[in-house]
Amino acid sequence: DALGLLDAFETVCGKVPAEAAKDCALTHATWTASDAMIPDDVIVAPGGGKVTVSRLALAHSVRSKATMDGVTGTVRSKRLQHGVMRVVTDWGHKPEVADKILNRMFGATLNVSGVGMTKLTEATTIEDGERFMTFKPRELMLMLEAWSDMPQHMHKVDGLRYVTRRQQGINHPLYGRTTAVSWPTNMDESYQEYMDYSFNDDSYTARHLFIHEKTHFFWGRQWDKKVKHQWEALSKWEREEDTAGGWLTKRATPFVSGYGSRNSPDEDMAESMAAYVLHPNLLQARSQSKYKFFVGTMMQGVRYMEKPDVSFEVKDAKSSYRLPATVRDVSISVVGGPKEDKAVTVKMLLDPGEGWHSPQHVEVSLSGPSSGYHTLKLSPKKGWSPPKGSEGTVLFEAHDTMSRYYENGFWSAKQIKVTDDLSNTRWMMVDQYSWRLYLNNALGTQWAPRYLPQTLALNLTAEADPSTGAVAPVFTATARFQQTGAPLGGSVVGKDAPKTPIWMRLAAHRTESPSSQGLTAAEWASNGAGGSTYPVYGEGECVKDTAWATDGTCTVTFKLAPSHPAGQYYVTMLSLGDVAGNERWQFFTQQPKGVVCCGRVGNQGDDEEPTFVRLAECKGGAKPTVAKPCVMPDTQDPELDVASVTAAVVPAPASAPATAAGKAALLGQAVVKFRARDVGGSGVGTIVYRVMDPQGYSHQGYVQHGNSDTTVFKGDPAAWGEFEAHLDLPEGSPAGEWKVESIQLHDKAGNRRNFQLIELLVFEPL
Repeated sequence: DALGLLDAFETVCGKVPAEAAKDCALTHATWTASDAMIPDDVIVAPGGGKVTVSRLALAHSVRSKATMDGVTGTVRSKRLQHGVMRVVTDWGHKPEVADKILNRMFGATLNVSGVGMTKLTEATTIEDGERFMTFKPRELMLMLEAWSDMPQHMHKVDGLRYVTRRQQGINHPLYGRTTAVSWPTNMDESYQEYMDYSFNDDSYTARHLFIHEKTHFFWGRQWDKKVKHQWEALSKWEREEDTAGGWLTKRATPFVSGYGSRNSPDEDMAESMAAYVLHPNLLQARSQSKYKFFVGTMMQGVRYMEKPDVSFEVKDAKSSYRLPATVRDVSISVVGGPKEDKAVTVKMLLDPGEGWHSPQHVEVSLSGPSSGYHTLKLSPKKGWSPPKGSEGTVLFEAHDTMSRYYENGFWSAKQIKVTDDLSNTRWMMVDQYSWRLYLNNALGTQWAPRYLPQTLALNLTAEADPSTGAVAPVFTATARFQQTGAPLGGSVVGKDAPKTPIWMRLAAHRTESPSSQGLTAAEWASNGAGGSTYPVYGEGECVKDTAWATDGTCTVTFKLAPSHPAGQYYVTMLSLGDVAGNERWQFFTQQPKGVVCCGRVGNQGDDEEPTFVRLAECKGGAKPTVAKPCVMPDTQDPELDVASVTAAVVPAPASAPATAAGKAALLGQAVVKFRARDVGGSGVGTIVYRVMDPQGYSHQGYVQHGNSDTTVFKGDPAAWGEFEAHLDLPEGSPAGEWKVESIQLHDKAGNRRNFQLIELLVFEPL
């Protein structure tokens, strides 16, 4: 145990004691092993002099001899190493220590002050530092853990010098709601950037992204043409200049995600790399040839295995490992005059193949000639009998309405996604079929609605929760708009009408200022309102001044919990959308006096200064009132009793339908039970879980409970609550060991914490 701990310290911090004291500010502490299951595997006593570590983290910390498929090597885990990272960085709250580890282990840094954001982005997005901020503590930990899980020879990569984090609550100016962007070839010492979307989901998504984005640097800077051509051949990638990304593959199955299959060999490699490390069974199930290529060519024989803390067995005599049906035929019908909405009918004939059952749904995402979007969802046609010669096929169809305001011309779809009840997915490039969906729209437009400059207003009020009587803060944001083309979303009835014409994000920064006069540069660059909170998303409505006017007012309301953080609240961005799928953004970022930024790329105008409204903390035992809103901040993450997590398969509930049209009968139901609480006072809210099947596919779901959808927690938030996650298992579900992968808890204040329940074991050949 001591040897494993010493190795972990020296890997993370350098030689003990001199280097470790320098890089990790390491001080004397006594580490004690415990048989108990401990969240994050380590607990630090007040004062930092005593650390308790779970024996589960010590069990595989030292290399032990092993043989895998006839190859001799060693096996170990990075679990203890991750625990050491948490302790020395104080779970990411010591960013200066995290940065030293990042530089020492991976050759990268969070500090861009030497080069400056203006210089760093001059060949990419042309922005200044005010559009960026520091990482939140949990985000730093996810980065360090993900990159340390990669093989030693892939810890450092040429060109990856800077890792940046965009300001909370704003889109990427070029790529919109993307999660992260890498720029491997823009300069000798280049950078990555991560957005809120990287971290709004659970920790698997973030860890996946950190590995995915790093892989782009290997592809762009390190791997030669021979390696790339070998990879391209595995999925039969071909250059196709007429497609959006310049690449096309006619293969439908050997991909771990739709994103990788519809873009390029580079994206395919990045997705596969993340799967190889984090979900190795998934890559093996989707493509043995790719998996073998990784083992022999990319990873120098390093392989990964998943060891669960909690698992359950599925026994199914009808277990099916088949991939979903293939598309045999596509037909498209568009009916409607040049000034009318179009009735669109799309039919697809699917060939299930031998042993296929439970066809579920087909999805096609459409995009206009230059703007706009629309999604078609196809379902099995009830009562349909296949004609002679097409026995066993299934007809899927969609009957939809596309607005007369959609852009005139051919609407393209790059990919058809077919999914079954078992979550097997097949992605087929539309180029394989005669896809011709033409909209003859005389009223079609590309012009998105305009935000009228300097019209955003933000007001704070409060209201009593009808169930508990607790007084909670309410922010109301208004903004003026101008219709430039199609009516705004929601103003036209039809399936194609967006749910909302406007959405905004509301965020906060900590400040010592008692007024609403803005923030210091340091406060603006900080990681937000504290804790693990993220901006709040809100949708609203827009109303014209008169029936004939083009201008009007949009309103969005944000109802927060009484335990939300105190600080300066502001709208980070807004998005206006019309019924034709056109949208325009407006960012609100604090700028030095006399400076106007940025608005030179993307579809947004120049940034405006935020409108700040201070939400104060209740002091001296005061309680919030409707007349005087204040908050009692909860900055603690909710807790999971990791020892309480159990999982088992139970019979399907009596209320579950038998074999329904287009659906498989239920084999049973997986039930995951656990206890959770929130001692911070706001109470447990959203709960997200992941369960991994034997083929490596991660099934994500939400736990429904009495406080799932409430703003204010009903009951005692600090008391342990019993919770259950239920996952239906259709007949044909993969037989074997299913693993409880993770449970993520959110509280009413927006804090969140992810509990990883799978340990990665690393096999390294001798």
